Amino acid sequence: MSTVKLALGTSAAMALTVAALAGCASSSSSSSSSAAATASAAASVAPSGASGGGSGTSASGTACTTSDLSLQVIQGAQEQSSTGGFYIQLTNTSTQTCTLYGYPGVDLESSSGASLGMKDDWTVKNAMSGGESTQKLAPNAASAAYVTYAAASGSATTGDPVAVEVRVIPPNQTTALTAKIDNLYSGDIQLPVVSKTLTVGPMDIDGVPHK
Repeated sequence: MSTVKLALGTSAAMALTVAALAGCASSSSSSSSSAAATASAAASVAPSGASGGGSGTSASGTACTTSDLSLQVIQGAQEQSSTGGFYIQLTNTSTQTCTLYGYPGVDLESSSGASLGMKDDWTVKNAMSGGESTQKLAPNAASAAYVTYAAASGSATTGDPVAVEVRVIPPNQTTALTAKIDNLYSGDIQLPVVSKTLTVGPMDIDGVPHK
């Protein structure tokens, strides 16, 4: 497992990266215990000014529960800048159609599985389709949200905590899924954590194409 110093490109570069990815791969995910969900509670609460997320009042259909879903965390090419990014992808593994609406709660975990205490900044600015919308997932269909974070390169991250997995609470749920960060070019990676804030967009596009 390699440690990669990460940075996010411009939105145009991000769009090109997504368009260039092809095929499909799976990554393991697991439901957390109640204790893990409790430790992630801060990630599931909307900050002041956030909309959507836990309310689900604009969603239609039967909401997807955590047990209906599997998690992949997918990262494309990163440019050299002060911001990095990855996609959270939730796939409906049940036999029934369900819906997702709003923002996922996102936290990072150390190699011991301990929460790194991240704070979510939910914002429609990270929406890839331009806004919040109800995602209707047939069996095996997926939806994704985009997450950005502060990044640094080289020795600037020396001594910083390192994230090994991402913990995600689906919208309107209280229990979490966890998965490693799958960089399409480097495999599973670790993230040096230089800031405690994650900027999280809503679930608003179909699954991310990837190899």
